[in-house]
Amino acid sequence: MILLGDGTVGKTSICHRFTNDTFQREYKQTIGLDFFLKRFELEGDVQVALQVWDIGGQSIGSKMLGNYIYGSHAIVFAYDCTNFQSFTNIEDWYKLVAQVFAGKSSPAMVLMANKVDMGHLRAVTMQKHTQFATERNMTSYFVSAKSGDNISPAFFTIASNLAGVPVKKSHLEANQVCAPLHTCPAPVCVARTLELEVAVPFNVQTHSFYFPLAAGAHRGGSFGAKTCSASPC
Repeated sequence: MILLGDGTVGKTSICHRFTNDTFQREYKQTIGLDFFLKRFELEGDVQVALQVWDIGGQSIGSKMLGNYIYGSHAIVFAYDCTNFQSFTNIEDWYKLVAQVFAGKSSPAMVLMANKVDMGHLRAVTMQKHTQFATERNMTSYFVSAKSGDNISPAFFTIASNLAGVPVKKSHLEANQVCAPLHTCPAPVCVARTLELEVAVPFNVQTHSFYFPLAAGAHRGGSFGAKTCSASPC
């Protein structure tokens, strides 16, 4: 799996949170690329070793970029939801990937908005995020490397899709807590565990939830009690 995106959007922090469950507050620029590996178990006792390549943001002009991403099974385009330019620049990263895989089978594409813990500073609406992902046939996630929100479920689901392993979502559907997300255009459902809070879009018209997450991916404990509210943000 490859992580692409501008510098300072939090790609390395995402990798550290996923593989080691840690967050480094001091920013250190990734020069070239770095490697991360995590072994875990999917549904049905399927063992997975997921290797993640963290590509430095300055590599967008590198002649080596094509070599880095060629042959990858999935590409995650990460941006900072409080920095609109980092979202706009995803188009440039996407075009580079399209050139590398022109005429070939494309890897799975994922759009990942980081820093959702700073919702009061959000510069990219959920509508723009979703539209961009839908038009390019990407799956998408809203995460926070700082708080850990949705990091493990996102990678668990991506890995499950790559391995062709069904992702059960009964736990999330049966246990949900709803709350508004700051500056978003619609309410969201928040599935709570002892350590994890996952933002999930809520459709006001149909009163339905979309869970692109994996059951059993929470770190432990039971889900909170149901309290739902469909009032707008």
